[in-house]
Amino acid sequence: MLTIIRYANGRRMEGLILAAREDSIRVVFPNTRETTELTRAAGRWVSEGGELVDIDALISLSPEISGTYYLDSPSEWLNWNSGRTRSAGAVA
Repeated sequence: MLTIIRYANGRRMEGLILAAREDSIRVVFPNTRETTELTRAAGRWVSEGGELVDIDALISLSPEISGTYYLDSPSEWLNWNSGRTRSAGAVA
């Protein structure tokens, strides 16, 4: 699943979600060698550097779940199978 992350300074980045749990998402961005973990604290998403971020969109790569999802809260997607880790390439 792809995502669009918006940082507090307005910068937006597209990334590939590698794994997700209710309060954490591991993302890799183009042209980077390392992954980034976003965590949710007090209802807000925070980057590893402590910067507040917003998840602007979730874009499915799965033919079973096609489309782009603009959500008020990514927990709508992350909680669909609560308690399990979703990862790239995994079939739930």
